[in-house]
Amino acid sequence: MSALDPKLDKTQQDEFHKALFDSNRDELYSSKIDELVSSHPELQKSYDDYQEALKLLVSSKAIPCDPRLLEGTLGTIKSKQAFNFEKFMQYAAASIVLFLGVLCFQLYQNNLELKAEQALVQSQIVNLEEDVNVQLEDLRNEYIVLNSPYTIKKTITGNSRAKQFKAVAYINPIKKLSYINVQNLPQLTADKCYQIWTEVNGGLVSLGVLKNLEDPKKMLRMPYAENALSFITIEDEGGNFTPNLIDQVAKISYQNIIASDKVSL
Repeated sequence: MSALDPKLDKTQQDEFHKALFDSNRDELYSSKIDELVSSHPELQKSYDDYQEALKLLVSSKAIPCDPRLLEGTLGTIKSKQAFNFEKFMQYAAASIVLFLGVLCFQLYQNNLELKAEQALVQSQIVNLEEDVNVQLEDLRNEYIVLNSPYTIKKTITGNSRAKQFKAVAYINPIKKLSYINVQNLPQLTADKCYQIWTEVNGGLVSLGVLKNLEDPKKMLRMPYAENALSFITIEDEGGNFTPNLIDQVAKISYQNIIASDKVSL
């Protein structure tokens, strides 16, 4: 085509040429080509011829690529891709192993803590059972002592150091049980207290400090021995490790109590 359609004015022909052949053309000129072709359908063939000629020109100037170079380049790209994928899989596997290791360690720690808690609970249950068994045994023995016809009941009174002191001793030589029920404790100064002792294997052992009794019926169990002696003494506040027999308030002789009961029979 030697010339454009005569229906186009000079300005339109310049714009069409600029849009076709200017290497720096922008979207504005491209849109003008579309607009001109749309307004003048007869230009479509000329525009298509220009496009086809441009393709032929590019193809004629193109330099063919060396097949070996192309193959080598594609191989390098594939090897890089395979290498990166292998690295990714290695990192992923290492992360999974690390995660599983941390998880296993955490489960192991939780298992140890659970076993420790179970051992503690089991120990507490055993201790509770022992306490309950001791309390039940004590209640059973108290019932026997209080209701058995073989139980000897003896009232213990204090000496001149505590004249108002009063306790009742219960001794059962058949069941070999003995209890004491402290019914009255005379008031002492704040720095003094009452402490009860009993003879065990030839020595005196403390059974504890006697305090003001909230329950006057409370029974205190005492180790049984036919020839045993028990003492109630006045000690420094808090109690002592050895008895102060000089300040004893009362003395309980199992032998005398049993002998006096035989005499009364």
